[in-house]
Amino acid sequence: MRIKTEINKHFKEFIKDNEKSVYFLLGGYGSGKSYNAALKLIIMSAMEKRKILVVRQVKENLRGSCFADLESSIETLELNNYFYRTTSPLSIKCTITGSEFIFRGLDDVRKIKSIKDIDTIWIEESDEIDFKSFKELKARLRSVRNRNVIILTTNPNEYGVWTYKYLMSILDKAGKTELDLYNERIINIVEETKLKSGKVYSENIYLHHSVYSDNKFLPDDFIALLENETDDFQRAIKTLGRFGSSGQNIFRNIRHMDQQRIEKIIADKWNRYTGFDFGFEHSYNAIVRMVIDEELNDLYIYEEFYQNKLTDPEMLETEIIQKMIEESEVIYADSAEPKAIAFYNVNGLLINAVKKTADVSKSGVKKIQSFRNIFIDKNVCPNTYRELTEMKWYLDKNGLISKNPKTQKPFNIDPHTFDAIKYGISEYTPYILNKDYYKRKEE
Repeated sequence: MRIKTEINKHFKEFIKDNEKSVYFLLGGYGSGKSYNAALKLIIMSAMEKRKILVVRQVKENLRGSCFADLESSIETLELNNYFYRTTSPLSIKCTITGSEFIFRGLDDVRKIKSIKDIDTIWIEESDEIDFKSFKELKARLRSVRNRNVIILTTNPNEYGVWTYKYLMSILDKAGKTELDLYNERIINIVEETKLKSGKVYSENIYLHHSVYSDNKFLPDDFIALLENETDDFQRAIKTLGRFGSSGQNIFRNIRHMDQQRIEKIIADKWNRYTGFDFGFEHSYNAIVRMVIDEELNDLYIYEEFYQNKLTDPEMLETEIIQKMIEESEVIYADSAEPKAIAFYNVNGLLINAVKKTADVSKSGVKKIQSFRNIFIDKNVCPNTYRELTEMKWYLDKNGLISKNPKTQKPFNIDPHTFDAIKYGISEYTPYILNKDYYKRKEE
């Protein structure tokens, strides 16, 4: 089959390459790495029969990302007549070659282990998963019929993520540095391993770095947003596509603002959000009320509740909850407490359950970090201000971000107000993280 399409120049070599076994695509926001990974996979699947596993940490995130990019690629290549797609469950099959795409989340690893004869894996947002899961996925590639291929697409992040350590180990073995990748943009590496049998196994690795300027299909307002980023850490990750460090504290966008000024600014704003993190004995009941200025990408936190050792009936009588009932405010809370949610709903408080996922803490951090500013009066919301300014990543002995054994969260503390915030804005996608906005356009 002869396929022709327009491709961003920096991705042409990647699309055409058919020799490598590992493709590591690192790039800043809007660089086009995920779309081009999808494009390559559709072309591969149309040329020969393949069994392709598409993975993210959370299965629910696949439809709006990988599946959407694959559908868009099919349409761009004008191959609609040759691919059969379903959305429930997610599946794509090529009617010419018999290739099939299987979509799974690592929130249910058992379902992945039962899939046989996988020859291709795409791990989107690779930094969301852990290194153990990566090794397990790689071990699933056992095809003797086709070249086994694994594609990793990821934004850079903190130095403590496993993808950074993995990338550095590859570069180090080849006598290359992180800076070499940023300068050369594309590096081909062959890693050789001597087996006990005496044979030498060679793994061909393709490293690719991209930034927003490599994607000619981006809208000008999105480009301006990236080019105007002033925070060094956010600029490194979003604009330059480089790993970085937020320093001692996770959030560098927390700003103190007098409550009177906050109230004045948010007075005519309608897009209000509230999150509720349940607690009782040691854990605190935390409620955080917020307003988002979508145009400026600023978050205003104007009220908090923070107290433990209260039963649900006692909580119901608190001033803040009575006020929210009176105002018919919609609250988002942890789905792990269905009885509590049912109790409050029956008594007039409108609560929606937010499903907990394996990456909920990291994705919550990424979303909150993406705001230009987070304004709080530290005297009115002292606990929110304290927890957000004290939060640090918990690192294991190898320097990797990992779960704190005391809290089972990847932080130095158990930040209840952070949990409330992430629940409260769970249905909101900041402009800078809205993949649909900067996805390749086909005009």
